[in-house]
Amino acid sequence: MVRRPPTVNLSRRDPGSSRVFVLLAVLMAVLVAALALAPGAARAAAAVSVTRPSRDRFTVIPFTPAAPAAATARRAVRRAPDPLQAGLPALVAERLTRHPGLRFAGPSALLEKVKLDEALARAAATGTRWVVTGKYEKRPGGRMQVTVEVFSPQDSPGGLAGTPVAPPRAAGQAQAAGPLGDVARTALAAAIDAFGAAGVPLPVESWRGLTAPFSRDPYAFVLFSRGVAEFTGVGARDASGGGVAAGERAIKMLTRSVVIDPKVPETRRYLGVIHLASGRPGHARAMWSSAVDLRPDYTMAIAGLAALDRTAGSPVARERYARVLELDPDDLDARRSYGELLSDAGLLDEAQTELARVIAAAPGDLRARRALALVLASRRAGVELAAELAEVVRLDPRTWTRASISAPR
Repeated sequence: MVRRPPTVNLSRRDPGSSRVFVLLAVLMAVLVAALALAPGAARAAAAVSVTRPSRDRFTVIPFTPAAPAAATARRAVRRAPDPLQAGLPALVAERLTRHPGLRFAGPSALLEKVKLDEALARAAATGTRWVVTGKYEKRPGGRMQVTVEVFSPQDSPGGLAGTPVAPPRAAGQAQAAGPLGDVARTALAAAIDAFGAAGVPLPVESWRGLTAPFSRDPYAFVLFSRGVAEFTGVGARDASGGGVAAGERAIKMLTRSVVIDPKVPETRRYLGVIHLASGRPGHARAMWSSAVDLRPDYTMAIAGLAALDRTAGSPVARERYARVLELDPDDLDARRSYGELLSDAGLLDEAQTELARVIAAAPGDLRARRALALVLASRRAGVELAAELAEVVRLDPRTWTRASISAPR
């Protein structure tokens, strides 16, 4: 998965710093009194026009093959389509990132090996609105039927504790059937209809882009599914697979898929994810760059390149994060990183605006709050700084018990 780039760490001493952030704790003690005298002014000074995330966050979990009645039929289903357990939800996650009402909140590998109850508990804890799962079944005449279900932790009994007293009820469900060789589009159609039933309809003008064929050759999707299955351990032939250990097998499958159809951006992006997890950032960069060449608005690939650029200390990182935010204004991780980079560049007004937007949407984001505190300290914004430091201490009292907290250069 994409490694998080190095960031300003307020819990560790920076030997090169000319000031020590512990002094800000003393300043805070002095300024809190001033804040108490003029709380309205402080809040007005820190106010910023914010648009809260407008798109619902969602994650996906593995799909399951429907169990036929006959044991012989059951063996047949398990043998060939098992990689679809990973391939179908992975493609649903990829394509639904282009849905104007949704944004993907899962890992860069797209799915994890978890069951519905656990996924709902995680969703409730992280503020994720939807969890998507499904099942598929071979039908007579060389057809495949796919059922997609959309669940909300808000509607699931016991979802917060992860131990529901009754089976979760889907907020939306839909079925679609189509030729076996077109199972990818069948799953996408079912997913779009399931979200429509849950109250998140897809505008007609967006339908074509989301349901476009995965590839000109159906076998390219089969290989894509096998690669995702190997890397995640979901539906893989080797039950011990998954993660970096299976990365080489996954790369072979996905590379064959690229050979069959080199114009599939999703395959190239996923190859980049595996290369990065295997310690090959140069290979990851090549894959993500080619994916962006194929689809210039491919937000996940651009975000991956931005993280690589930041890790390498390249000034291009700031431009990349700006592009991510242009495509996805609700991406708080990208906005936080963008704010930090603006701060590093000395663009303090712009940095304060971006970080304040993150905090307004996610008040508990300590990383953004600490970065904002550094900006306010650099600007000598005493009253605002006191307010921000007080909030950081409230959220994490340990912050000011550490003696080695660094300041910006």
